[in-house]
Amino acid sequence: MMGMVYWQDPVHQGYIPNNASTLIKVAPNVGTVFGMVVFGYLADLVGRKRMYGIELMIIITATLAESLCSVSPSMTIVGVIVFWRVIMGIGIGGDYPLSAVITSEMADTKWRGAMVGAVFAMQGFGQFASGLIPKSPLLELSMLTVQIAMMVLIVTVGFKDTLVAAKVPGDCIGECQRSVDIMWRLVLGFGGIPGWFALYYRLTIPETPRYTFDVKHNLEKAVADSRRFRSGKRGDGRVDELEQAKVKAEMLKYHKPPPSIKEFFRYLKNWKHAMVLLGTAGSWFFLDAAFYGINLNTPPILSHIGFGGHENVYRMLYNSAVGQLVLICAGSIPGYWFTVALTDTVGRKPIQICGFLILTVIFAVIGFTLNHLGHGALLALYIVAQFFFNFGKLFGP
Repeated sequence: MMGMVYWQDPVHQGYIPNNASTLIKVAPNVGTVFGMVVFGYLADLVGRKRMYGIELMIIITATLAESLCSVSPSMTIVGVIVFWRVIMGIGIGGDYPLSAVITSEMADTKWRGAMVGAVFAMQGFGQFASGLIPKSPLLELSMLTVQIAMMVLIVTVGFKDTLVAAKVPGDCIGECQRSVDIMWRLVLGFGGIPGWFALYYRLTIPETPRYTFDVKHNLEKAVADSRRFRSGKRGDGRVDELEQAKVKAEMLKYHKPPPSIKEFFRYLKNWKHAMVLLGTAGSWFFLDAAFYGINLNTPPILSHIGFGGHENVYRMLYNSAVGQLVLICAGSIPGYWFTVALTDTVGRKPIQICGFLILTVIFAVIGFTLNHLGHGALLALYIVAQFFFNFGKLFGP
């Protein structure tokens, strides 16, 4: 869409240049790395609750700003978009560790795996919803492909009358160009709306009892917060201040210094601990190299498997959105929820090993036989790959 708006010249003919497209795609990942480290550290230092909500405010602000970006004599649209997508990535990076650890520390040990899995499995529905509207950067990047689909489908149908006149992107000028400019801004803007509603619950959630007890050594407060949380009420639990002071004084015997970077590296000096981190982080790294390599370049893949045919701009955008929705509904959403259903019965490790092994086979088949696969075979392999991306991926970190 942005290509049709900002690159209507004889050279690009309505298509965004590869270098600009790549910058826009990778910008949030740069911010995500920074956000994960910073918010993860601060959550250990000052508490989960104090940080939870701040990262969502960053995402909401950056999403709105991104949807309002434009060019000026001193700045290109790519530069402004990339800046706000890096900021958005910082918020996304903070959301990952905080959502996972808060759910884990609040959940019953019997169903902890399913609870954590359910948090990330909601991405599938978010991806589906975003396909009806346009691409939403609110959620984790892996769901961007799906989020494009839903939103794009709705706005594409809504602006059909102005899009059908353009046979190719280079013909999208005048009213068509104006409509597409509105469309991509709607896609981004709508992505921030769910965050407005989620923000209230994040700001009123109590501190996790495990943090209050293990790090702050405030047993009375941890018990009160836990009881209030189980009752379904918002906010912090009330405690007797005199009793709380007595218990706090007793707990000082077990006081440990606050977490620090030195403590972190001292922990990793133990080879067993270092291998756990290396194994999980390494597997996540290699999985995402393939995951983002495919999902951030879905349009050409959709074209290759039969969803690229179009006689005008409307049909091009419509086919792309429908193709993404098919992949999400057939692969991503089932993969997420199979993990939720089986994680506490089958176990984390078997699920992850199974997912990785099958993905290895699928990518080997696609990589070595791509030019010999028919559309149906490639579509089936791609859907199965999407399923196993999410069946086991949830427990990489």
